[in-house]
This record gives sequence, C-alpha cells and structure tokens, in this order.
Amino acid sequence: MAEVLTRVAETFVLQNDYEKALKAAESATSLATQLDNKDLLWYAQMLAGNAQAKLDHGPQAYNSLTSAIATVESLRAEASVVAGDHRRLLPYLAMIDFLMGQHRPSETFHYAERAKTQFLIDLLKSNNATTSKGLSPEQRREEQRLLSEVASLEIQLGREAEQRLPSETRRLDVREKLRRARAAYAAFCRKAFSENPALKTGRGESLSRVRIPPPPPLAMSKMFDTNTFSS
Repeated sequence: MAEVLTRVAETFVLQNDYEKALKAAESATSLATQLDNKDLLWYAQMLAGNAQAKLDHGPQAYNSLTSAIATVESLRAEASVVAGDHRRLLPYLAMIDFLMGQHRPSETFHYAERAKTQFLIDLLKSNNATTSKGLSPEQRREEQRLLSEVASLEIQLGREAEQRLPSETRRLDVREKLRRARAAYAAFCRKAFSENPALKTGRGESLSRVRIPPPPPLAMSKMFDTNTFSS
C-alpha cells in the first residue's frame, strides 16, 4: 500500500496538484515507517519534501529532505548497494535543487559534495570493491567512515587538478592524506579478513588500485529525473 501511495503522489506531482501529492506522500511515509521499509520511506519522505517545496513550505521541505537523506545513509550503513542503482542519490539532488531555489549557496555546495561522496561510495560497492556480508554493525559503520574519507579525498584531489592555478603544495597534501586513508582502509580489510577469512571472497584487499573520478555535472542532473524511479 505504501508503494501505491508513492505512485499516487508521483501522479499528483505530474498534475501540479501538490496538496494532494503531499497528503499521499505523508500517508506513504507513515505506512513505510510502520512497516520499517526504509527503501520506501526515503522515497516517500523525498516526495513529501518536493511537494512542500512547491507549496512554499520551506522549513517543512528542508526537514523532509533531511529525513530522506538520513534514511538513505542509514541504509548504506546496513547493506551493500545494487550494482548500477544510483536512485539513492535522489534525495541529495532534491535537496540541492531546493537550496538553490532558496538562494543558499553554501548549503547547496555542502550537499553537492555529499552527493559526490555517496556516488563514489556506491560505485566502489557496485564494483565489488566492498561487500558488507559477514561484517558486524560496528565494522559496517567503520567501513562506511573509511570509504567516505577516501571518496571525499578523491573528490578534493580531482577538484584541485581542475583549478586554473592549482597549488602543488595543496595537491601533495591531499595526495598524502589520500594515501593514508587508503592505507587505513587496507588495514581495516586485513583485520576483517583475519577475523573472518570468508570475507575475502569477492573483495579486494585494499583500495590501492581503485581510482574513480567524480561524476560530471550533466550525469548527476540526469539522475534527478524522479520519474525514472522504479522498484
């Protein structure tokens, strides 16, 4: 029923009937919470935020989109992503769109960086660089933290290279931080493998050979087409 309500909300959005879209999205959010279905929950929360934004309910829209992002991040800490499935970037992109409309450039940049970081983490996971099967909740959280650090530094390094007047000192500093972050992840993997040898199947021992560039802006904007969502 919660999934049906999200479809109803989508239909009302397409019809520019945002009051009805909001009601359907809020009902879907309530049902998804009761069912503890986080995959439906984040989408319903995002739809509610989008409808609230269209209705000029700024604070409520911000809260709904923040909740959707929090739900997505809790899902990432619990399980690996499906290869090629980047739908969970949608709440970040919805937040970016909302903040741009509110003329809040600093926060827009913050969420754009978070979206890039999550994109890289999802790529690492979908490329079989990681798998959470067999990891304890504490290990999953630690791996998420380490991967986030690596992804963030990868983005910083790429951004530094794109500067009109790049600083060699900053570039070397970021590269050294990235080397240390990769080494920390490799140490995490070695410890996890020693505690559970089965983890080594389908997983590399380190990120030393993984180098993934951030997605181009156009590719990210195309992901924002929520009408392509399918469960």
